[in-house]
Amino acid sequence: GEVTVTFTNTYTRNAVKITVKKIIEGKLANPNAKFNFTYKIGDADAVSFELGHNGEEVINVEPGKTLVITETNPNGYDVYYNVGDATDWTSAGDDHSYTIDSVKTEDDGKVITFRNLKDINPDTGLFLDSWPYLIAFALVTAGAVLTLAQRRRRDVD
Repeated sequence: GEVTVTFTNTYTRNAVKITVKKIIEGKLANPNAKFNFTYKIGDADAVSFELGHNGEEVINVEPGKTLVITETNPNGYDVYYNVGDATDWTSAGDDHSYTIDSVKTEDDGKVITFRNLKDINPDTGLFLDSWPYLIAFALVTAGAVLTLAQRRRRDVD
């Protein structure tokens, strides 16, 4: 007899793992605070998650897709991010987000760290840019006082 054999090949791309980490810093920061995030892969619906200090979330992304990670409510904190081993911080802008336009297999293991900073610089009332003018004013005043004192001494003698 006759035998029919059917083969079906299914191809599944390997997912690229992107890790999102959170750091909370600053004199006014609450290290116990939790912050809401969303991520959106391509045209799919956004997925929500929450991170606290030193928390992390792993996102699996199909290569070629766009990934947008957004902190939805930073609660008055300034939001920065860095990627990988970078030591410098970049402002996350008004939308508090980071985007990878086309995820590549080389991005596997990439770590994106979001930093929330709430710091304070107390107003001392003294501005370093006004010091030269204050010193000049003090010298002119001292010169005027010495000149008047010498005239008065001459007038008395």
